[in-house]
Amino acid sequence: MYDPNKPCIAITIGDPTGVGPEVIVKSIAGGLLDAHCNPLVLGRPAILKQAVVASSLDLAVIEVASVDQWRNQSSQRTSKEAPSLYCLTTGDAEADGATKPIVDKRGGQLAYDCLVRATELATHGEVDAIVTCPLH
Repeated sequence: MYDPNKPCIAITIGDPTGVGPEVIVKSIAGGLLDAHCNPLVLGRPAILKQAVVASSLDLAVIEVASVDQWRNQSSQRTSKEAPSLYCLTTGDAEADGATKPIVDKRGGQLAYDCLVRATELATHGEVDAIVTCPLH
């Protein structure tokens, strides 16, 4: 649930072939982040959905196209609803295939694309800070 009194944190998925997606979904499902901030994940929804399934979590991955859409949708949630992860879709769909734990240029490109977009959001004041998962 979006809270205007908490900072907005852009969380980049990092290298999707690593631990980043799993760390993100477990942190959000456990409520660790919502207690302190408004988390917005930058990455590919398909990759995050795979991490949810692999982690056996009850967590909805909601794709958003903009920060405004994220704020509007998440502010309508109630605290009684199951946790949701909002993903600002970033990078090329080709990266959805980069999930095996091997070096994959598609994963590297996605990590880069997410960092660039997060930096743009922070520079324009749309988010308050950036956190990134491991890049390699």
